[in-house]
Amino acid sequence: MRYYLIMTTMQRFKNKHIWLDPMTSTDYISREMNTPSGIIIPVPTAMQDGRADRESIAKIVTSNPHAAGYMAHSSTGEKWRLGNADLDEAMRGIVEGMSELKTRGGSDKPLWVILTTQNFMDDRKLGYLADKYTRMGATAGVVVPLKHRSNGGLLQRGNYSKRGILEGSFGDINDSPLDIILYDNPAITRGESLDADTLKMMLDADKNNRIVGIKVSNNYDQMKRLSKASEGKIRIYAGGENFASPHLENGQLVQGAVSGFAPVAFDVVNNYVRHIMEADRAGIDPMHRAFIHSAYEMMGPNREKAIPVIKYLLKEQGIIASDEVASGTPELTKEEKLTLTRLLDNLKQYNSLIARTDKALKNDLVASAGLATRIRKL
Repeated sequence: MRYYLIMTTMQRFKNKHIWLDPMTSTDYISREMNTPSGIIIPVPTAMQDGRADRESIAKIVTSNPHAAGYMAHSSTGEKWRLGNADLDEAMRGIVEGMSELKTRGGSDKPLWVILTTQNFMDDRKLGYLADKYTRMGATAGVVVPLKHRSNGGLLQRGNYSKRGILEGSFGDINDSPLDIILYDNPAITRGESLDADTLKMMLDADKNNRIVGIKVSNNYDQMKRLSKASEGKIRIYAGGENFASPHLENGQLVQGAVSGFAPVAFDVVNNYVRHIMEADRAGIDPMHRAFIHSAYEMMGPNREKAIPVIKYLLKEQGIIASDEVASGTPELTKEEKLTLTRLLDNLKQYNSLIARTDKALKNDLVASAGLATRIRKL
C-alpha cells in the first residue's frame, strides 16, 4: 500500500487546537482524503509532564474510521528534558494505550512509532528500540531522524556520510523488526542534507529491506538525486506547504507527503498565502511561483474550492487515486480541471527542459520568465 503520511509535532497540534477536537481536524482529513493510498493519523502523545493523554488518543482513534494507521511520537526528551527512564515510561504509556484502544475496537490497523534518536543515549541502537516498541505493541514501522551523536555532539560532515551514520544512532539496520522511514532534517545535522552516496550506502547495507522510505526537504534537486540513488527501492516523501506543486518526474518521484500537513484541514489558505509571500526568499523560480499563484486564484475569493483544487492536483500527479470531495463541497468544472491539467503539463515541460540545460541556460530561462508569463495567462 502506498501511504499518504501525515506528520506534525505535538506543539503544532496544541497551537492549532487540533488535538482538542478531532472532528474538525484528523477526521475531516480522513473524510476528504479517503483514498486507497491511505492516511496515517498522528496522535497527541505527550503533554508537558511527559505523559500520554489517553483521552485525546481515544478520541482520534475512535473518530477516524478511514485511517490507514496511527502514529506515536517519542520526541518528549528534547523539549521537556526528560531523563531516559521517564521517556521510556512515557513512550510505553503511548504505545500501550493506543494498542489497548485498537484491540478494544477490533482494529488491525498499524501503529507507527517515531523514534527521535536525539532523545536517547548513544547505546540506544535502532534494533534495540524497534524491538522494545514492537513488544509494547507497535506494528508497522519507525521513522528515524538522521542524526548521530559522538561524545554528546553532532558528527562533522565527513563522518555523517560514512558508516558512522549506520553504526551510531541506527545500530544495525538489519536487526530492526519494523520497517523504517528515514527523516532527513538538516536542522539537526548542522545544515547538511543527506546526499545520494550516503543513501545508496545505507540501502546497500540494508540486506533485509527494512528501509521503506525517506522524508526529505522541499528541495526539488535533492528529491531527484535521492530518487535516482534509491533506484525505485524506497518511497521519497516531501513535506511542507508546497506539497501540491508537481515535484514529480514522470509521475513517480514523490509518492507521498509528510511533515506539517495542516494544509488540507484548516491551514490550506494560510500556507498558500505564506508560500506565495515567501516565494522569492525561498528561491522558487518564476515558473513554480506562477503555478502556485494560478492554483491559488482558482480556489475562489473565499477559497471555497481549496480542497477540490488540491485534490485534483494530487490525483493528476498520481499521489492519490481519486479527487472526489465530500458531499456539499463545491466541485471543479471541466474547464477548471482542464486549466489545472495544462498548468501541470507546462510545469512538467519546464522542469524537463531545465533538467536538460546547463546552469547558464537555466538562469536565462528563469530570468526571461517567458514560460511563467505564458502560464499566468491560462
